[in-house]
Amino acid sequence: MKAKLGAGFPHIALSVPVAAIEARPFSLCRFNVAMTRYLKRGKKRGAPESKTNGRYYLGHQIPIARTDDDKLSMLAMHLSRGTMIEVLIHGDLKLPDDTTVLCYSDDDLVTARTVLTQLQTPWKIELSAPPGEYPRSTVHAESVDDFIAQAMQDPEWRGNGLEFDRLR
Repeated sequence: MKAKLGAGFPHIALSVPVAAIEARPFSLCRFNVAMTRYLKRGKKRGAPESKTNGRYYLGHQIPIARTDDDKLSMLAMHLSRGTMIEVLIHGDLKLPDDTTVLCYSDDDLVTARTVLTQLQTPWKIELSAPPGEYPRSTVHAESVDDFIAQAMQDPEWRGNGLEFDRLR
């Protein structure tokens, strides 16, 4: 997120109550899934499998922690070091009404408020300090606005490349 914000690309964060996450099966990954989805490409062996790195499942390219023991080991080793740890939800996650949208600029807050109002979603919206520099780009913001407009107009629309791949 720091890299995207640093390049001026609008982003938000969702603060989801832990109970909603724990109610679904999930895994933890200490690697950025979008950036390292092919750790074993070519002759590369990938990260070593361990309780603190995670394990390879079903031919996946990135080790993940699925068992409670491995999740606790990963968190114990990496969380205090500031290592980013992704939470991978297995399937869909219904976001509860007490979800909070964290916005990193006044303009992003206006956009979020407009979308949530149109969708009649009761989530709370907060202005939050960005996790790094955020020189919001009007060019990137226009792309996001166009993306949102298309998605709101056609709920069956599946995107134009701005979104990440759906993980299974």
